[in-house]
Amino acid sequence: MKESSKKWILIGAGCVILIAAAAFALFFSGKLLNADKQLPADQQMFQDLLGAAKQGDSESQFMTGRCYLEGKGIKKDHLEAVKWFKTSADRGNSNGMNALGVCYEYGRGVKKDPAKAIELYQKAVKKGNIPAKNNLGMCYFRGVGVKQDYRKAVELFQQASEKGDIQAHCNLGTCYFQGIGVEKNDTKAAELFRKSADRGYPLAQYNLAACYESGRGVEKDLSKAVALYRKAAAAGMKQAQMKLKNPGLK
Repeated sequence: MKESSKKWILIGAGCVILIAAAAFALFFSGKLLNADKQLPADQQMFQDLLGAAKQGDSESQFMTGRCYLEGKGIKKDHLEAVKWFKTSADRGNSNGMNALGVCYEYGRGVKKDPAKAIELYQKAVKKGNIPAKNNLGMCYFRGVGVKQDYRKAVELFQQASEKGDIQAHCNLGTCYFQGIGVEKNDTKAAELFRKSADRGYPLAQYNLAACYESGRGVEKDLSKAVALYRKAAAAGMKQAQMKLKNPGLK
């Protein structure tokens, strides 16, 4: 995915902490669509998955949609992705509901419809889908499809974080860092960034690096900051790549 499709909200000044602005852009984190399962590595494996999807298995239908969305084992096709996400969602699969919600939120394969996205996220949340809680929380944070409500966003991030969602760890950490919807707590923020960063989430690696660079929530340590910026930069984050050009970090 090109960097231009990755969007972040920059919050605060000086020590810049980022929060995901476009959840759709975070497929590389392997978590947005409950992506714990590996996608097919080749066309034959995709065909096997497609066969199961055509037989009516709702999880295979969801995974088939992901393949079309990400171009794994098959050429990218957002229209086909939406078709399979909808088929999965219609069979009651919460992953399919969440994925279809993302498509409606960002207009991938369908006309952008934030209200429809909210409806789908809420249905998925009622079924216990954790990534959907984080996605719904981001909608409340940004005021997309719903009235902006930071406290509600924090509540949803907290629920998803307690279930181990790496994106929610990071988003909740940002709220603590900036005191948005919750009392400001740098130490708690750094702890949450670390939970996510240790599992390879680039945005959390960037944010934790910013903590080490500034000494907020952790003891100042430029060597640790650089190491984390490098990890985030290697994942394609231009903000981290730009940070590494700062002579003050050498």
